[in-house]
Amino acid sequence: MSAKVIGIGNRIMMDDAVGIKIIEELEQELKALNLQCIIGETDIEFTLNAIDDGDFIIIIDSSYFGLLPGTVLSMELRNLEAFNEKGYSLHQLSLVKILSNFKLLNIKGNLITIEAAEIDFGIELSEELNNQLDFIKEKVLIEIKKSIKFA
Repeated sequence: MSAKVIGIGNRIMMDDAVGIKIIEELEQELKALNLQCIIGETDIEFTLNAIDDGDFIIIIDSSYFGLLPGTVLSMELRNLEAFNEKGYSLHQLSLVKILSNFKLLNIKGNLITIEAAEIDFGIELSEELNNQLDFIKEKVLIEIKKSIKFA
C-alpha cells in the first residue's frame, strides 16, 4: 500500500487549479509525511494509472457548492456517491465519479475540496483565493494529517 496525494484541475481555468497549486506549494511537507505527490490535472487516464489496488489516496480539487470561496471540505472516499449526486466537480468525467463506480479496487482515502471563487480562463488563482492561500494551505494540511492518521 502506498499513500498518495493527487491534485486535479485545469491550470488555465483560474481557481479550478487550486488543488494542483496546493500540492505544489506543500510538496516538501507532504513528502516528509511519506506521501507521494501526483499532479493529475485533468488527465484522468494518467491519474488512474498512478493509483494501485490497496492505495490510500487523498484527492485535492476545487468545488462549486455555492459556499464561501476558500471553504475547505473533506469527505471519505467511501461516501463519494453523496458528493457525486450534488455535482461537486467542475469536470464532466471526474476522477471521483470514476472511483466511486470502481468498486473492484481496494482504495481508501479522502476527497478534500476548496470552494472556488472564479472559474474562467486565466493562469492565476482569483484574487479572493490568492489572498487566502496561506490559510487554505494550512487547513488542507490539517485535513491531510487527519486523513493519514487513520490510513
